[in-house]
Amino acid sequence: MSEEAIESQPSENGSDDQQLRRRRRGLLRMYYGVDESATNQVQDDPLNIDRAEFTVDKYMGNVLKESSLNDLYKREERTKRDISELDSKMQYLVYENHSKFIKASETIREMKDDFQRLEDDMNRLNSRMAEISSASNSINGALADRKQQIMKFCGVHHLLKKLQFLFELPYRLKKCLEMGFYDQAVGTYIKAQKVLCQYQHMPSFNAIQQDCAVIVGELRAILKTTLDDPKSSTEAITKSVDLLLELGDPPSELCRHFLATAERQLEHSLLLLEAKELQYTTPSAVQMASAKQKEADGSQVDTEAQAGGAPAGGSESETQSSSVSGDVERQADTESHGEVEIRHMGIVEFVSELNTQFLANVSLVIQSCSDMFIKRQAASVHDEQKAAEVTQQTLTTFVQSIMTKCITMVKVKLQFAANQLSSAPLVKALDKLSGRLEAMDRLLPSAGLSSQSQILVKNITWMHTEYHRECLKKSFTDALMNVRAALVSTKSTAVLQSHSLNDLCGGLYATVRTTLEASLTNLKEFIRPTVGFSMRKDFRGEFCVAFVRAGIVMNVIDYILDEAMRYTESLGDHGTNSYPPTLILILSKLVYDMERSYIAYLVSYGDERFPPFEDESLMSSETSDILLHAKDVAKTLLNHYVRVHGTVISKMIRKSLETRDWLNTNEPRSVRSVMKRVVEEVTTIDKQVGMLYEEGMKKDQGSEGSKHTYTYSLSHSKGYPYSSRALDCNLLSNIQKLFYERIVAFGDVDYNKLSIVTGIIKIFLKALLECVRLRTFGKFGLQQMQVDAHYLQIYLWRFVSDEQLVKVLLDQVLSSTVERCAESVLMDQSVVEAICEKN
Repeated sequence: MSEEAIESQPSENGSDDQQLRRRRRGLLRMYYGVDESATNQVQDDPLNIDRAEFTVDKYMGNVLKESSLNDLYKREERTKRDISELDSKMQYLVYENHSKFIKASETIREMKDDFQRLEDDMNRLNSRMAEISSASNSINGALADRKQQIMKFCGVHHLLKKLQFLFELPYRLKKCLEMGFYDQAVGTYIKAQKVLCQYQHMPSFNAIQQDCAVIVGELRAILKTTLDDPKSSTEAITKSVDLLLELGDPPSELCRHFLATAERQLEHSLLLLEAKELQYTTPSAVQMASAKQKEADGSQVDTEAQAGGAPAGGSESETQSSSVSGDVERQADTESHGEVEIRHMGIVEFVSELNTQFLANVSLVIQSCSDMFIKRQAASVHDEQKAAEVTQQTLTTFVQSIMTKCITMVKVKLQFAANQLSSAPLVKALDKLSGRLEAMDRLLPSAGLSSQSQILVKNITWMHTEYHRECLKKSFTDALMNVRAALVSTKSTAVLQSHSLNDLCGGLYATVRTTLEASLTNLKEFIRPTVGFSMRKDFRGEFCVAFVRAGIVMNVIDYILDEAMRYTESLGDHGTNSYPPTLILILSKLVYDMERSYIAYLVSYGDERFPPFEDESLMSSETSDILLHAKDVAKTLLNHYVRVHGTVISKMIRKSLETRDWLNTNEPRSVRSVMKRVVEEVTTIDKQVGMLYEEGMKKDQGSEGSKHTYTYSLSHSKGYPYSSRALDCNLLSNIQKLFYERIVAFGDVDYNKLSIVTGIIKIFLKALLECVRLRTFGKFGLQQMQVDAHYLQIYLWRFVSDEQLVKVLLDQVLSSTVERCAESVLMDQSVVEAICEKN
């Protein structure tokens, strides 16, 4: 290139750079919307002190022209201040950067020295490289003739090493077999197999191939023996199958052989686990276990014979059977021949051993079969892909069969654990088992292990909740029996002194509440956040609603109501209950309190700890239905209590009337003992009812005198024998009925003491009236009834809500007695009162 071109090139490059900068500047102006003319005007302004075009004369002339004197003074002061600030800043910058400037100068000086030394070293290196290049060229020239010969000798040497490897191959294979390096033997044979097959027409190579085939046959026999050995581990079996596949054995046959061997080992493991779980106590149990294993092995041998399996399987099954039987017998021999205590393995320990000893091996079989057969066949040609589908189906059938046996055994153990009150071990065991089954389902989804796991968990959970429900029912029944025994074993007065009926009733509810709370606390373990299967919405919703709310809370409440209703149905031989009526009273109070508050508390307690996912309106409807049922049961119990007590007193009155000759009785001198007994019974009933129910409201009678004096309507007009007895008695009785409402003896009573006792009094007074109508009285019989009626009146008025009711009923009794009397002569009222006061 000429000097002129060299000189012109920088100028051309400089002009190109200027054009490029102008173009970029123009693009920036267009983007930001800057006017170029205005920019040029600003750049050419001579009055701008920050521009290079600044002119002092023009600036000063403009300042003097536009500014006043004061403005000039201010500008001068501002300018001086700016100059002072700039000087101070400059001094500070110089002082601050002085050391940096000095250090930078020293660094530049050192760099110059380093570059000088580096340049000298590079020059020496170039000279030495030149010497090396010349020496290399001279060597290559001297050895050029022998290079081809050396390469030929290297190829021959490599070929001889291969031939040496082939000739030593039988010896190597035997040595690997003797030392147990089966994988190395297979790898060595596969490496040489292609060459031996390629040159098998040559006698020497054919001999080597035959010797290797014999040794490989022995290796196949050893590997298959490992497959058939019941003591072989799953890892050893998997490794043997993998080596046989590398040797070219048919995958389908190997898969069947592999699964058959795995099934025998897994059944053996399962049986050993079952024998370990429960200690056998008698020789007969040992014989049964041995027979069971032999039967299972025999069926396995028949199946293999039908499928074309190897005959060695039978002997191995017998070996396995004898091994298991020997284990069980040795275990039994270590125990005494008599009865020993049976020790059950804990459910958590059992499931842990099941996971590690059985399910882990099943998972390994699934993974190994999938890796060795299914994935290899699926990656091959179309026919092999069909074989992979067949293998998949075979594996699925195998897993379903072995897991059915496992789940059957596990279910028995879980059922035993489900019949325990503690829920924590059962939940932990179910969580471990379901987690393992879910993991196995991910390995082989076609086996359906996940659905089996869910069904098993739900069934065991339902059994556990059923057990809790039955325990709750039993605890209530036992508490009720204890109350009944306390009432039956002592007399009524002793019961009143030693026991408060309110305490007995409260004790029944306390039993229900505490046991229910304890059960729900135990069942809370099923919905802990750490429990895997409880996180499924279908399980959690069904457990909270169907298992706990409906299955336990509502069911237990229904049971209590039904159990209470049962006491209104069972009657003795004589038409009366075979249990104390006080028990019915206590149950009526219990159910009444349940209807008012207890049921709402129990249901809300369960819903708070087990929140349902169902419609709230449906839940409230169920609660309303059970509250209505409880209300009906409480009313039925209370009415039944009134009828039972009324019937008992009525029978006592009827018996006293039937066993006496009222035509020939003596003149009354005292109140009959049965009437005293009636008053005592009513007093006892009043005290018992008062312990449970409130007093109630009495009707206002308007006068207090009637509470102490009872004057019969007949006594004012009948101090002599009647000539027309029937007419006058009927007339007076009918007049009284007109002014008083109809009395219903067996009507409903209210939840208060006065209403309950009034109902009892109405029943036995009605019974007294009916018994009087069936008897015939003499003079003294009529007077005795007059004394008894007056005695009842002066004591019974305080127990009823309307004392007029007692008066009307006793008037009817006396009127009926007059009707049935042969000589109707009433005793003077003062004499009647004297007799009653004396008694």
